[in-house]
Amino acid sequence: MQEWSSRAGLVATAVLLAGCAMTGGGGEARRPPVSVADEVTAVQRDMLLGTWRCRELNPYPGVPKASRTITFDKDGTVVAEMLTEDDPRYGAIQGTSRGLWSVEGDRLVMDKMKLEAKAAEGNTDPFTGVLTGLTTTIANTLMRDQQASTSEVLKLSRHELVFRTVVADPPVVACTRRSANGNGGQGGRERRRASPAPGTRSPPRRRVASASATRRHSSPAPVASRPLRP
Repeated sequence: MQEWSSRAGLVATAVLLAGCAMTGGGGEARRPPVSVADEVTAVQRDMLLGTWRCRELNPYPGVPKASRTITFDKDGTVVAEMLTEDDPRYGAIQGTSRGLWSVEGDRLVMDKMKLEAKAAEGNTDPFTGVLTGLTTTIANTLMRDQQASTSEVLKLSRHELVFRTVVADPPVVACTRRSANGNGGQGGRERRRASPAPGTRSPPRRRVASASATRRHSSPAPVASRPLRP
């Protein structure tokens, strides 16, 4: 039972990322305390648009680390994805939550969320496949019967997002915006040469003569030999 609770908690973390009111660990586990100042009085919807890389600041003890992203689209849809690190006990697990999102004052609201959990690519553990299937069914049943979930947005800028779900023992999730090139805004450092400005031409390259051509053109003129005297 304890092993089941531990594994189910991993998949439920994906739901927490989407702002759904589900517990993440098993038994009497509690999240460690974390304090984040509330700096937001009203959420600007356009500032949420795009894809964010996220992590929990107060995860349940013993839960393996996971990479998470959440994407807010302009049409009001949201996709939250999670991939746990490979664990020798049960391998890697992938979870995807899809639904709708909106803004109400200083809060982020998510509704009609639906979870799909499965064993990550390369994970052939048969128990993990059964577990993720059952977790998907149970989670979607719970989410269907509950109201839209709400999260308090504590920080929001063009590059930073921190929110706390309004539930008992809430997760605090910190996110940074993912750039278009997928490297967290560090693009450009790897480029050795700057691209020319639009509408301009690159300067012509100077041709360097080869060594053989240089020798051929710089050879001294032949000198006529003098006849020998008898």
